[in-house]
Amino acid sequence: MPFPNTDTVSLAHKWQLSRRTLDESLTSSHNLSVSTHVTRLRHHLLQFLSSAPNNGCILVAVAWLTDLHIVQKLKALHTDRGLRVLIVVNKLDASRGFYKQSLEALTGYSSIRLDDSLVHRLLSTLKVRRISDAPPVRYRTVGSWRHDNTLCADSTTCVSDGDVPSVCSARVQGYTMDRWHYMHHKFAVLLNADLKCTAVWTGSGNFTNNSFIGVDNAVILRDNGQEANPNPALEVYVREFARLFVTSEPPQSTESEPTPCLYPSP
Repeated sequence: MPFPNTDTVSLAHKWQLSRRTLDESLTSSHNLSVSTHVTRLRHHLLQFLSSAPNNGCILVAVAWLTDLHIVQKLKALHTDRGLRVLIVVNKLDASRGFYKQSLEALTGYSSIRLDDSLVHRLLSTLKVRRISDAPPVRYRTVGSWRHDNTLCADSTTCVSDGDVPSVCSARVQGYTMDRWHYMHHKFAVLLNADLKCTAVWTGSGNFTNNSFIGVDNAVILRDNGQEANPNPALEVYVREFARLFVTSEPPQSTESEPTPCLYPSP
């Protein structure tokens, strides 16, 4: 059967209208609202980050974070509103242009004490009290295996406060599992002043200009309940971030990296 003779311009216009309709869709179930977006993702992400509760926290786990609008927003939320921000990105070749630029912008602007209530909140999701007791995650560096379940103080980037060390809030995650798999998440978590998860952003796109101008999607999950207990659907993301955080390291790594060709462009 031949392809229908369709007016291409009209079809494209209808497609854009249908995307906008989907973008505004909203449903509610089990005290959880779900909003979906397929257009203007940078705009929606900036709005999402700005909606973080006062005295709260933002947890970001994303493979690529090179969009400077997002970097600047995270820095502003920390410096202007005092929000605690923790970021874990994929460990890649730090010499790459935009990636290096975003890491330099993130590194050193914020630190967190290892006795901070947020650290204890993350550890509680792993059912441990100390970072050294967290389940080990085996990840591969170059030609060797490494078991790392201890988050050490980053003396090169942060200053210890008395006997309690601090670590840089922007961190990197190594190559996980038993292959050349890298951390591929794309989510951000908002916690309120009581460290309860109130919202999660997730979807297909990294926090990069290529994703924001390309064809990607995002979903925002918000807890509408008044209960003190965390929503199980949202708590999954808090627990996964905790797993990444306790096995992360500062961006300035002295280890050699695999050749850049192993990694696709964002």
